[in-house]
Amino acid sequence: MSVYKKQNYLISQEEKKLLLNKFYILKNTVFISNIPKEIFKKEILYQKKFLGQYGHINQIFLINNNKKENSVIAQFDTVNQAALSIIALNNFEINQNNKIKISYYNIRYCHYFLNNKECQNPNCLFIHTSKINEYIYKEINIHEYFSSFQFALNIINVPLESFKIISEKIIGEKYFEKYHKFPKMTVKKLKNEENINNLNRHNINHQNQKKK
Repeated sequence: MSVYKKQNYLISQEEKKLLLNKFYILKNTVFISNIPKEIFKKEILYQKKFLGQYGHINQIFLINNNKKENSVIAQFDTVNQAALSIIALNNFEINQNNKIKISYYNIRYCHYFLNNKECQNPNCLFIHTSKINEYIYKEINIHEYFSSFQFALNIINVPLESFKIISEKIIGEKYFEKYHKFPKMTVKKLKNEENINNLNRHNINHQNQKKK
């Protein structure tokens, strides 16, 4: 079931015209494409060495468009967890043939809600309320470029220059010997790296002052 409460609210025609043109991102939900078929299973993606390492996942939806590309919608428990997954998996090469693409999941108002009808999809992630929770939703202009990666960095409050990804190979697992683990990325690691960079800059400045 969707975690978003569906409220009973009658939409006027004027409101409908206004809301039809509004688009949002879900700050706790990501869209991932180019998932290799070997790991394109919910029970695998939930695991701690894959998407589960970034935080608790409320639900995962698998999307297979004519078997040409495997995509996933993953809804995390918190905004920070989704941001970590975007930072870690941005253009991550899981093997030579697959570079993962990840972004925030774009949504709009549910057409059932706009037509004053009860939504028929119990897992619908579209908006069913007139009151927007700004902690979860961010309105975007679809005609302008929006960087999910930069927005995620801003949420975690990490400067771009202190960002680094560490990835490790999986050893000895029968289906994944040729793949990499999804890179590990936590707030603690990011903050520690930022502190190290600040300390190094401080030491360099201190040494330059001594030379003078």
